[in-house]
Amino acid sequence: MLNRYPLWKNLLIILVLAISTLLALPNLYGEDPSVQISATRTTKVDDKLVSNLEALLAKKEIPYKRIEKTDDQILVRFNDTETQLKAKDLIASDLGNGYMTALNLAPDMPEWLESFGFRPMYLGLDLRGGVHFLLEIDMKTLITQLTESYADEIKTSLGDQKLTYKSVTVHDSSIDIVFNTDVEAANARNAVTINKQNLMQLNWSVDGNKLIAKLSDAELTERKRNVVAQNIVTLRNRVNELGVAEPIIQQQGADRIVVQLPGVQDTTQAKEILGTTATLEFHIVYENSALEAPQVANGSKNAPLGTKLYHWRDTGVPILLKRQVMLTGESIVNATAQIDPENRRPLVSITLDSQGADKFSVVTKANVGKPMATVFIEHKVETKMVNGEEVKRNYVVEEVANAATIQQQLFKNFVITGLDSLEEANKLAITLRSGALAAPIQIIEERTIGPSAGKDNIDKGMTAGFYGLAAVMVFMLIRYSMFGLIANVALVANLILIIACLSLLQATLTLPGIAGIVLSLGMSVDANVLINERIREVLRKGVSPQNAINDGFGKAFATIMDANLTSLFAAVVLFLIGSGAIKGFAVTLSIGIITSMFTAVLMNRAIVNAIWGGRRIKSLPVGGKELFHIFSGETTYDFMKYAKAWLVFCILVIVVAIGSVGIFGFKYGLDFTGGTEVEAVYKNSIETDDIRNALLQVGLENAEVQHFGSSRDVLITLPIIEGMNESSISTSVLGALEIVDQDVTIKRIDFIGSKVGDELVTSGIMASVIAILMILAYIWIRFEWKLATSTILSTVHDAAFVLAVFAILGHYGQLQFDLTSLAAVLAVIGYSVNDTVVVLDRIRENFRAARSGTPKEIIDQAINQTLSRTIMTSVTTLLAVLALYLFGGEAIHSFSFIMLIGIIVGTYSSIFIASASALILGIKREDLLPPKKEKAEEIQEESMTYF
Repeated sequence: MLNRYPLWKNLLIILVLAISTLLALPNLYGEDPSVQISATRTTKVDDKLVSNLEALLAKKEIPYKRIEKTDDQILVRFNDTETQLKAKDLIASDLGNGYMTALNLAPDMPEWLESFGFRPMYLGLDLRGGVHFLLEIDMKTLITQLTESYADEIKTSLGDQKLTYKSVTVHDSSIDIVFNTDVEAANARNAVTINKQNLMQLNWSVDGNKLIAKLSDAELTERKRNVVAQNIVTLRNRVNELGVAEPIIQQQGADRIVVQLPGVQDTTQAKEILGTTATLEFHIVYENSALEAPQVANGSKNAPLGTKLYHWRDTGVPILLKRQVMLTGESIVNATAQIDPENRRPLVSITLDSQGADKFSVVTKANVGKPMATVFIEHKVETKMVNGEEVKRNYVVEEVANAATIQQQLFKNFVITGLDSLEEANKLAITLRSGALAAPIQIIEERTIGPSAGKDNIDKGMTAGFYGLAAVMVFMLIRYSMFGLIANVALVANLILIIACLSLLQATLTLPGIAGIVLSLGMSVDANVLINERIREVLRKGVSPQNAINDGFGKAFATIMDANLTSLFAAVVLFLIGSGAIKGFAVTLSIGIITSMFTAVLMNRAIVNAIWGGRRIKSLPVGGKELFHIFSGETTYDFMKYAKAWLVFCILVIVVAIGSVGIFGFKYGLDFTGGTEVEAVYKNSIETDDIRNALLQVGLENAEVQHFGSSRDVLITLPIIEGMNESSISTSVLGALEIVDQDVTIKRIDFIGSKVGDELVTSGIMASVIAILMILAYIWIRFEWKLATSTILSTVHDAAFVLAVFAILGHYGQLQFDLTSLAAVLAVIGYSVNDTVVVLDRIRENFRAARSGTPKEIIDQAINQTLSRTIMTSVTTLLAVLALYLFGGEAIHSFSFIMLIGIIVGTYSSIFIASASALILGIKREDLLPPKKEKAEEIQEESMTYF
């Protein structure tokens, strides 16, 4: 028989590769550190602005590559990040508030490629530098504000209906209105809600003389959903005001928002703008405020109905304002900080939308001659440590900034005065332009990565990828000759497909993502190894080369599917439950597994068919004489002679591992404990004891200091400190580092709150459990229960062994357990099951085909037949991971170290434990024979041509 693909299938493969190559090409050209200048509504981008920029940069002797102008922005490209940062400050200062100036990494593609609209994949913050915030919306305050708003409306309605009541009290999401008698409470419900549609949607009930109103679950759900959406829009507007190119702002969970700001290094400014929930309200001053406000403030008198007590911001003097809000910050279209030319005092000039202008003109016309106060409202968060736990208290500051008599009817434009400085006016203008947050937010996780650290991570990741790929390709070429060369072509094509998919999806590549690519390339060789080993095995039996090609690809396909699906399960769970670095790893690993199926099975077969499939040949160049007998495929080792010993050893390892974890526990990393972690690099070698002493001088105790990759790099880990937030800790650490040596650079600062750490522990355990259950469920369905149980035992052994390594080395301070470590554990599990499935598939195949032989002999035969493939896959994956370990840098050092151990342990358990367990459980031929119907279908399938 001959092996040929139809023309359409060959053309389809070529088309996919051509399109993928085009999609991947933009990533080859790299990116230029750039400054992006965008116009606002009051300015424009033109040739004159370009000329001014050229003159400005030439005057200050700042070199640049080129300046590009489009319809709405200008891009100034530079050769390095240092020049980019210097130029950004200069340009922003020169242009002022009329333009938005942002840092950017602009793809350096040729015009013909850019005309197709292709874009490179995004680089994560760990590869380009920037700031990452995880913000949590204070839903409790939202509910309190909403309930209090309803309570005010109820009081107003009671007053309108002239109903007497004793008190109105707010409790979480319910309002208690107490009357003098039960009858009054029973009759008040209809009177309160008459002509009040919004009050009618509350859940009302009567308890004696108490009328109770509760917010409905439907309204709470809707309000929370709207709050998240509004806060995202507001944060996006504020980020635009900060001038950040390509920010990432997206919802995470029910009440959290992730904000990533590439290129930003000034976290203080970013936090002030993002976290500010200040807005303003305009109220009419109560006529007798000067007389009654002091009495209300000292508690000798209640505030008159329809009024509320405030205080002046500067003096703290009390003032009574009418509760009715004349205007809020939501109606503001534009706000600009200016200096009053008459008195040289700062002010904010405000422009209203049409609806707000109409409303404001009506209320100001009705109140001409009356004093109107401007109230600033700001939600703040105070962090304290209570019984070792981080507790955040939210409170509201409401202050009157100024009050002026309304001289005339006000319309669309007016000004706010009474501000202390131009800086304060600028911050207020940004807040008002961006809109008010619907509910307060607080930063519960913060990560800052310097641009030098990003470049270093890229260099190390790329170096590890290059050496890993080269080592695997050389090994495949030596092992399989021409078929190894074809496998290498498929490997390169797989890399192109992965990059193309990441570019097409506009996915974000992170350093763990690079690790995922390297690992997926190492594992993708497994499919080629399975096919090539099958072809070699069939050729040894005297089958013709053409039949060997057909049988090799056909019989290997089911095993390839089983092996890759189990690894894919782990990757998918990591993506769904993980966050940050784990997601990046999961994305690239998942894509790599899927694309490897295309390149190893379809493309590989297409090349083989094109070269040898259309002609009669006597031999295939699929590897020559074996240098080592273990690779021959003709070994006859008696593995199952000591089956009971292997099984006892397995159980002993599990017991010892569980005991080690129980005794030592884990040394949890920052992801799980919370706290602050600072990575810094000195120009010269430094002693860790000197840094510890310097930290003590600035009041930072319990600091863990260690070298991180070299004697110049240090990693400082601090627990959550009572009374100090992330900004003050970072400032103190930098001061301590400069005490030791002024020539120091901060590469990375991570802050994680204790609440996030606790949640990551929970989600990490959940991710592991779900991934393992999914894998085991698939194995249970796919295999007979004895083989499935053997796989479970083998998987438990591998997971327990790896966790014991974490516990023992962590006890001696050598290895932390964090999110990246969790990814490594799940990757080990996926790899181990992948390896085990190949052996189990052959055991099942041999039992079905055998007409004689004991179960021990059949299992031994299966292990010997797959031994060459098992060792080959382990070696290729080890080479890829070894490159990560040696060249990938400290950031993924623990990941690659655990993977190295996991590959070795997984290979051992696949050969010895799973098979020995199946034998001890009494596996026999009758257990694995398919039903007659399935057998008929199997015979029919074997007669078909596979791919």
